[in-house]
Parts: sequence; C-alpha cells; structure tokens
Amino acid sequence: SNSTNVFDSFTLTNGLVTGIIPAGYGGAIFIDSGSMLTLNHSTLSGNEASDGGGIFNSGTLVLNNDTLFGNIANNHGGGILNGSLLTINNSTISGNTAGGIDGGSGIYDEAGNISLNNSICNASTIFQNK
Repeated sequence: SNSTNVFDSFTLTNGLVTGIIPAGYGGAIFIDSGSMLTLNHSTLSGNEASDGGGIFNSGTLVLNNDTLFGNIANNHGGGILNGSLLTINNSTISGNTAGGIDGGSGIYDEAGNISLNNSICNASTIFQNK
C-alpha cells in the first residue's frame, strides 16, 4: 500500500488467482488502495481471477501502449475491474471475457474514474457508476 511502481515492456501470461486474500482479485495484477502503477508497452494475456481477470485496480493505474487480451474473470472485469482512478493511453483491451450477468468483459467500473485516450476497447465494456 502507498507505493508507486513503473513497469516497462513487461509480459504477464497465464496467471491464475484463486482462494487467496484478497479473494481471487487480479489474475495478473492487484493494485491496492493508495498504490500507483504505470504499465508501459506491456502485455497481459491468459490470466484468470474471480474479479479483474487481467487487473484489479483499487488505487491509481495508468496504461501506456499496453495490450490486455484473453483474460478471464468469473464475475466482473475480464480485462480490468476498476474501483478508483484509471487512465488508458494508446492501448488495446480486446478479447477478454467475464462470466457475470453484467460482467464487463473489457472494463467493469465500480464507481471509479476512467480516462480513455486514443485506445481500443472491444467487447461488452461496462462503465458502471454507483
């Protein structure tokens, strides 16, 4: 918590999160409240979790020139489950799946803030502000 990290040219594939604390959140990456992560030129694919198949964000997340593809959430947010601050620049979020009725295969937003700039976000993306 309360940390800032930057990853450049990073690849995370085939991660599986089950039964750990927090309970199955973030197949590749979990960002806690108060933490910040910037991903540059990175790929997250084939990861799976209950919520946030690729990324579960409760902090601040910035994506620059990244690809999230083929990630799976059993409930919400195949690519990303966002609950805080999310900025997406020049990135592609496509081909992710979510199992919940209102699952949001691309991005599922739980009362967070999203800025989407020059990016592609395919499939049933849900922006839900509660």
